[in-house]
Amino acid sequence: MGKGIDNLSVVKRSEKLAFWGVGFVNSTHFVRVEAFTEMAFSKNAIEYTRRYVDEDTDRTDVTGYSESISYNFDRYVGHPVLEDLVSITENEKTGVAAVRVVAVVDLTTAVGMGNGVARAEVRRCTYTIVPDSNGNTNDCMTYSGNIKIRGVKEGIKNTLYAYSSDNWETIYFDVSGATGGKGTLTNISTSPVDLKTNYKPDRDKYTVELTTETEISFNVTASEETAYIISAPDNVVHNENAEKANTYTGLDTAGTYVFKILTVAPGGQSKTYTITVTKSE
Repeated sequence: MGKGIDNLSVVKRSEKLAFWGVGFVNSTHFVRVEAFTEMAFSKNAIEYTRRYVDEDTDRTDVTGYSESISYNFDRYVGHPVLEDLVSITENEKTGVAAVRVVAVVDLTTAVGMGNGVARAEVRRCTYTIVPDSNGNTNDCMTYSGNIKIRGVKEGIKNTLYAYSSDNWETIYFDVSGATGGKGTLTNISTSPVDLKTNYKPDRDKYTVELTTETEISFNVTASEETAYIISAPDNVVHNENAEKANTYTGLDTAGTYVFKILTVAPGGQSKTYTITVTKSE
């Protein structure tokens, strides 16, 4: 009897969450997919099989994929994802009107980023909605169909991250467009060296010049109900034991270090601020 998995945890289906770009293909508002009794992924690998004249066996290569997702859900009135799918189905939408972006988050990769924000790896792609049947049971209104790939999937060749500040009810990506003062910062300052240009509400890019200093601290104030995270270069270290919480060390080598502060409000509004730190010889 093998023992290699005795102390390991099985991955639950609920740890692969799908999120729906509600409204249209260019949506930045992604809402958790709920009330689905089925959401099964079929890779539909495309094969190239041949036999060469000097060989007695076939050779097979995978040359591509044509992914589809079969779905079945119970209709709940008012849920934005379900209402969107019902609208596509019952209004018999075609062309780009039946195209949506779906993102699938792998919660086994989730990490806390502080300030109530979590991050996890995600795969995101554009799909065409192909409705099938509805009203198949007497218990409640159900809808089924297939979601078929319509473009290149993001997050395979390069890691893509999704962020959530509401326990994975909604997700957002690194996009700008904060509105109504939410999702923005009200002040940014740095120490022991100050920003070259002081914070201004309409400015999102700043610079700092270091000489002998080997660390930097960020003093950040966010607008009401806005969470933020700081993305640091790989070659610096977050000093969690420092007197100031957002302190980074390891800026020993001359060069350029780019820090980003990503904000998000409960409604999904977000903005990215860039602080470029230059260390001289």
